[in-house]
This record gives sequence, C-alpha cells and structure tokens, in this order.
Amino acid sequence: MYKKNDIVLVQSRAVPAMKPFHVKLNKRIVVKERKGRTFNWPAYTGWDAVLIKKTEVERIRKRWNIPYTFPEDTGTFIYEDEIIKKL
Repeated sequence: MYKKNDIVLVQSRAVPAMKPFHVKLNKRIVVKERKGRTFNWPAYTGWDAVLIKKTEVERIRKRWNIPYTFPEDTGTFIYEDEIIKKL
C-alpha cells in the first residue's frame, strides 16, 4: 500500500496526545514473529522515516522533549498501523 518516498500523516502510539505529524518513508521493515522460551515476540511492519516539516520538529522537540534538530537529525521509526493517510 505504501512505498518508498511517500509522504504520510502519522499519529504516534507511543505518545497518543501528540498531534499528528508528516514523515517521508525511506525503508520498509518487516519482522516476523519469533518464538522464545518464555515469550513469543509478535510480528510487525514499520518504516524508517524522516520528519519533513520544520514547525512540527520544533513542536515535538519543545513540547515532548524529543531531541530532534531540523534538518540534520529527524530520523525516526514508525509502525505501519500508525499511518493515518497518504498525502
């Protein structure tokens, strides 16, 4: 459904109170379920992504104390189910 270089709107599940933000998708990562002795690790699909809007980077840094700097350090990982829509 999504492909490299798509611009998408994302809602963080780690910080549900955070306003949605825009990212550019770079690399899709698919992890299969792994079985352990005491715990089974679930499968997930996500993306290495980059925040693209300076105002959003500044808001996230100031409000949520996440140490992003625009444009040098805006890399992040998002789960595919956090994507709200493709723009």
